[in-house]
Amino acid sequence: MKLDRASQPLAVLVDPIFAGVIVADEFLKHRRCIAVISKMSLEQALGYSFNPNVFEQVIIANEYRFEDLVAKFKDVDCDIVFSATEFGIELTDQLSQALNLKGNDPSTSYLRRDKFAMVEAIRAAKIPAAAQVKTNQLNEAVKWLETNPCEKFVIKPVDSGGSDNVYICDNKADLAPCFRDILGTINILRCENTHLLVQEYLEGQEYVINTASLDGTHKLTDVWKVSKRLTEQGRNIYDFDDLCNPQDQEVQDLSQYINRVLDVLGVKTGAGHSEVIITRNGPYLIETAARVSGAANPVAIQLATGSDQVELASLAYLDETDFSNRCQQYQLVKHARSVHIISSGNKTLSHEKFITFLSSLPSFVNINFRTKDGAVLTETVDVKTCPGAFFLVHEDKEIIAEDYRQYRIWEAKNI
Repeated sequence: MKLDRASQPLAVLVDPIFAGVIVADEFLKHRRCIAVISKMSLEQALGYSFNPNVFEQVIIANEYRFEDLVAKFKDVDCDIVFSATEFGIELTDQLSQALNLKGNDPSTSYLRRDKFAMVEAIRAAKIPAAAQVKTNQLNEAVKWLETNPCEKFVIKPVDSGGSDNVYICDNKADLAPCFRDILGTINILRCENTHLLVQEYLEGQEYVINTASLDGTHKLTDVWKVSKRLTEQGRNIYDFDDLCNPQDQEVQDLSQYINRVLDVLGVKTGAGHSEVIITRNGPYLIETAARVSGAANPVAIQLATGSDQVELASLAYLDETDFSNRCQQYQLVKHARSVHIISSGNKTLSHEKFITFLSSLPSFVNINFRTKDGAVLTETVDVKTCPGAFFLVHEDKEIIAEDYRQYRIWEAKNI
């Protein structure tokens, strides 16, 4: 798709930080862009990989009344507002409606952010859903567990992400320390944890499902089978994810299920990132976010599938015809594995040393570091403390498996 950037209207990208930097890279191929930072200062955004130099303008939203912010965009020629990360979902929806642009309904934004609300919404639509309670009272949580006995249960913030403060518990005694440690704190998405979600633990295989949508038509861009490790502290940390064959029956089942979920949650246009467990009773939603995957890696995923979520989601805004002509689901061109770095803590991260080793592996493609070069690592207990992830792509999945094994041996000595 070739476009004359100078003659095109501006694209507004809300919170192009973290994985949103990759979203910005895609839009900047075609458009001049304005960056809007929704919930933090410029200085704070710079700490999350934000690069202000690539944008025509940078606007810090909390420095303006909403009406004045809308007026600023009415004064320039812009035709796209896109949420580059989950931080900006609500503001993106509000701006899109105020400017009469393509997007999702702001009256249902909470369904795409509040994990309790989204599960209750799909339950009301007769879609299988986990038993749960939302509360800020310890005694209410205890009472709920007494009337909804679970061998295991999950405690987590209602509107956070990245496995932030997610605990898997098997005893009511675990409730009190979780309530004490989480309530009142600020989560990874810069929201106060005013309530907690207590939810039955879903037994089964977890999958990540990435989609791109246009006017309610959803396309499957990639599906990953998730492997995790349970720590002694009850934290379920990511180990690796394997790209699924789209022809497999579980992918077909997941596709049908998630299309219904996206419709109920109001994900009409843009990206969708969902986590689902296939239980003995079929698929059950963990959560959905109206954003691209935090593990977005266009280079690796395009090698494996021929396209990727970032490209498809941007096409929904940049070129509707091209989007409509794309296949309804991705193709498996090569096998792929996303490997999450697991740190034991107290060691210094050397990007150069890391890349030198990984480059010796036949299937290695590239790496996304979340931790700065030279930083002293802490123990990995969630996504926030994971130093990064890298991709292995190859025609032979046995080579990928061996490269993964060799990496974990090296990691144990060096990370």
